[in-house]
Amino acid sequence: MLAGEQFFGGRMAITPGIVIFMVLMLEGVISGFMVAFIAMQWFKRRDHKVPGSP
Repeated sequence: MLAGEQFFGGRMAITPGIVIFMVLMLEGVISGFMVAFIAMQWFKRRDHKVPGSP
């Protein structure tokens, strides 16, 4: 039988720190883009006109 702490402890021991760092950074960047995009759409002005358009 596999104990949870042994499984996760063994997996974390063989995983290099740079991989964990890169995964966390990628997760942060993607969630940041999503939050920024939602906020951009939420606070968009309805009367915005593109300069030079008819």
